Amino acid sequence: MGVKAYARARKELFDERLDEQLAPSLAEVYAGRGHEVYANPDLFYGGTHFSDSMRRVLRGVAEAVRGVGARKVFPLFSLYGGGKTHLLIAILHAVRRPEALAKVDVELAKVYAEARPRLVVLDGESDELCPNPAKPLDLKHYAVRTIWGSMAYQLGRYDLLKIEDERVYAPSVEAIRKLLGDEPTVILVDEIAKYAARFTGSPDPSLQGYGRSVIAFVESLAKAVEGTRTALVVTLPLEVREREEKYVEAYEREARMIRDAIGRVAAAYDVPLGAEDVVQVL
Repeated sequence: MGVKAYARARKELFDERLDEQLAPSLAEVYAGRGHEVYANPDLFYGGTHFSDSMRRVLRGVAEAVRGVGARKVFPLFSLYGGGKTHLLIAILHAVRRPEALAKVDVELAKVYAEARPRLVVLDGESDELCPNPAKPLDLKHYAVRTIWGSMAYQLGRYDLLKIEDERVYAPSVEAIRKLLGDEPTVILVDEIAKYAARFTGSPDPSLQGYGRSVIAFVESLAKAVEGTRTALVVTLPLEVREREEKYVEAYEREARMIRDAIGRVAAAYDVPLGAEDVVQVL
């Protein structure tokens, strides 16, 4: 018996607007733009198949911001179409609209509602959320030049990393930990390998240096969240099959470096969708 016997196409898949947005954009959803299938929490949760892994990460993030979870860092591994960004959007909506999460898990929705964590979104494909020295974010009174400057700005404490942002060097673990404090916080990082590769492959030596600093920043951030009430969720375009790892060739080097950097802090990783989830996703 074939897949068609089990699969039922959802009506929104026939919306022609989705043809222009094959994959969801974390930045677009964060900004309230994009197709309502992704941007509307009720529609999103109502039409999403939540794998066991996705539920486990949602629960782990909730425990981290409550200060009771053992894990603070959640690396998400998969290649294109593997559910990484989808899971980030699920977490984003859980933070912003926890009551909508009740469609999936009533108890988990209560945890997010009670914790009320701060939210930081760093999407490597967004110049607004991830500015860079060549294209800073102009805020009239000052400009944000780096990904760590953006994090500090989103937390309302740009002053704490002002020097590191202006001089374009990665902040120390101590500086990041001071920024985070003990407030419940969720940090979502998407397309970071692709972002770093834009600069490490640049002919400009200063931008090459910035690309390397981005990777150093990710490692320091992963270290800094330990002992805090911060959950860090980072996506990487790689697939692990038994003992073999498969990467996107265009930014394989950067993905490996970030994977190694995070791996020095967090040995565990999550795969949003397994083979057993494919039929449900269809």
